[in-house]
Amino acid sequence: MPVLVIMIDWFAPGFKAGGPIRSIVNLSRILRQDFDIHIFTSDRDFGDDAAYASVHLDTWVTWEDGINVWYASPGRHREIEAELRRLKPQAVYLNSMFSLPFTILPIRWHLKQTLAPRLVLAPRGMLHAGAIQYGTRKKRLFLAGIKLLGAQKKITWQATDQQEQADIRARLGSRAQVCLVGNAPTTMAPLGKHARKEPGSLKALYVSRIQPKKNLAFFLERMAHSTAHVHLDLIGPMEDEAYWQLCRQKINQLPPTCTVTHLGAFPHHEIMEKQHDYHLFVLPTHGENFGHAIFDALLGGLPVLLSDQTPWTDVAQHGCGWALPLADPAAFEQALATAAKWDQAAFEAASQAARQYAQAFLDHLTLREQYIDLFTPPISAS
Repeated sequence: MPVLVIMIDWFAPGFKAGGPIRSIVNLSRILRQDFDIHIFTSDRDFGDDAAYASVHLDTWVTWEDGINVWYASPGRHREIEAELRRLKPQAVYLNSMFSLPFTILPIRWHLKQTLAPRLVLAPRGMLHAGAIQYGTRKKRLFLAGIKLLGAQKKITWQATDQQEQADIRARLGSRAQVCLVGNAPTTMAPLGKHARKEPGSLKALYVSRIQPKKNLAFFLERMAHSTAHVHLDLIGPMEDEAYWQLCRQKINQLPPTCTVTHLGAFPHHEIMEKQHDYHLFVLPTHGENFGHAIFDALLGGLPVLLSDQTPWTDVAQHGCGWALPLADPAAFEQALATAAKWDQAAFEAASQAARQYAQAFLDHLTLREQYIDLFTPPISAS
């Protein structure tokens, strides 16, 4: 069986990094009958100072049948390179744009001596204009280096939607080899009844890291204009303390009818179960190349209020939410008011529409075949 090596900064049992972990968990389960899967990842969760207490480090661990994981201690780059070359993989799959240990160094190793017939890089939305504006200097230096070395021609770039395909070509030029293959989503959600919906009252849920790109402060400003009783729960790690302080200022300025609670970070399965306590999922993000938390909400029957900077721009056409331009804050306020006015029947209709929308997306997927093609080099490259 051919070897597929996946390199990613965080993997299960970690959960704080959100979407990228879900992508690789889901993808590994889809492909483990087709590839001998080996995953290199860090020894701790996103933002943690200490390594996992429950896993063995710097050796192969069987995570699930057919999926092996190497939880690497900091600074063990030579060991990773040696083990990577020993495996002689058919493909190496990089899951970040700017990670030193799991993207930049593997590209250097590959340029020095080929690691695999196919090196695939998934930028994970990091080339979107809404994401690249943060930490711009370092990112531009890295991209310039990629082009200077001609590395963009030795990498197969994975775009998960047409916008990301355009972003890759805009940053790396028309000669970059780009394959359009979507993310691997969650396929099942716990069944259960959502919280009862009374007109004039709304329980909303935000699931994401608290940092500028996710744009929580924008939604808090929209809440400040609400005349309804709105409660917002936040699930996700605080990545940017200064930004959280800005959000707290806006929370303190809310009217008495609007409240916000930060619940912290939770594992994926707990979030899927908690979704039943809410009426609306909100994420006014500056840009997502997929948005696992968005899809999970829809799959669980939770209508959504989003910016138009995600792939889910047609939710309104399907009766399960809104995808609105950030330049029109009044539209967000109107959508929030409409959701707050829902009675039980209106909410149940939107909830059912969300489930149907997500299931239709799953029914049309051919991901297994697409990923096998992505990780299979042309005959001339072998």
